[in-house]
Amino acid sequence: WWWRIVTGSVGARLGGFLCFFGVKSSLQAETLALLTGLRICAQQGFTNVSIQQDSLVLVGILKRQLHCPWHIRWEIHQIWKLAGDSARFSYCFREKQGGRYSG
Repeated sequence: WWWRIVTGSVGARLGGFLCFFGVKSSLQAETLALLTGLRICAQQGFTNVSIQQDSLVLVGILKRQLHCPWHIRWEIHQIWKLAGDSARFSYCFREKQGGRYSG
């Protein structure tokens, strides 16, 4: 199970979700959770998003600093398409699981 919280620019909670992605690697699950969150943001009309993620590897892939493994390539391209050029990807250390999407 993967959960995520969507917050506004001042930290007010706008929503959240909980998903089960089946048996996946942690990188696959993190990628699917981010893609799901971005799809929810797009459905709600949030287009200018700032993405804080607790997976340093995923942030490196999204910033094109690390090679993207073939098994998540389609999802990464979908994330880039949804996030647009104005997207900001950043690493955010978390003691507990959970990323934060600010719109």
